[in-house]
Formats: sequence, structure tokens, C-alpha cells
Amino acid sequence: MTSEKKLQKIGIIPKEKLKIEEKNHIAKTIASKLSENIEALSDCYHELYMRIFNSDLYYADMDKKFCGIFYFYKTNTIYIDENKNVSNIDGYMIHEVKRIYTVIWFFVKLVDDKYNI
Repeated sequence: MTSEKKLQKIGIIPKEKLKIEEKNHIAKTIASKLSENIEALSDCYHELYMRIFNSDLYYADMDKKFCGIFYFYKTNTIYIDENKNVSNIDGYMIHEVKRIYTVIWFFVKLVDDKYNI
């Protein structure tokens, strides 16, 4: 089953990619909020920004159960409800992206040799 079929099965129909300006705004805003408010991420603004910016971000027609945002790990893609105003990033969007990238960030740190783990 293709990724698109899997998404449709759970209630996500991808539409258009976000414009570079929208993607930049989201990446800057979320990286800033996370690095300013989570001590463990305080030195990671640039890494967070790049991880978010380098993900594919699409608008999508989404089932309400996703509350406007969904991360599909198999394609490293973030889907945002096409009815959401991305110029006004809400707490839920920040929470979801934080959850996604905090897990990735901590995993990378665990296997990093400089921490002797």
C-alpha cells in the first residue's frame, strides 16, 4: 500500500505543499518557542529549525481526530489542516512538533559518541 493510500485510510488527503515563506515562519516560530522554553533544547535552535524546515510540510484535508496536524514518520512529512491559519501558530501545533522532534532529538543524543553512550 502506498503512503498516500495509508494516509487516505486514516483520514488525511494531502493537498499542496506549504510555500517556502510559510515553512520558514513555522520552523522559526516553533524552534524559537521550543529552545526558549525547554531547558534541554536551549542550545538547539538551529538544529530544530533545520529539522522542521527540511521536513516536507503539506496542507491536507484532515479528519478532526488529528486536531489540525499530523506527522507521518515514514516520509518525514508534517500535514497541516488546510483550514488552519499557519501565520498564527497555536499551542497544539507547537506541542505536536515538539513531541515529534523531542523524541528524534533525544534519540540522536543517546547514540552520539561524544556523550559516551
